[in-house]
Amino acid sequence: MLASLTMIGWIFMLASTVSVTALTVWCFKEVLTEPGEPPEPHVGLGP
Repeated sequence: MLASLTMIGWIFMLASTVSVTALTVWCFKEVLTEPGEPPEPHVGLGP
C-alpha cells in the first residue's frame, strides 16, 4: 500500500510528519524548561 503513493502524496506525508514532530518538540521544550526573567513592569503615564 505504501508504494502506491504518488510523489505529491509522499511530499505531503513528509511535510506533515516533520511539522507535527517540530510542534511536539517545541511544546515539550516550552513545558520542560525553566521560565526566564519575568518581564519588566510597564512604567508609563497610566495608573
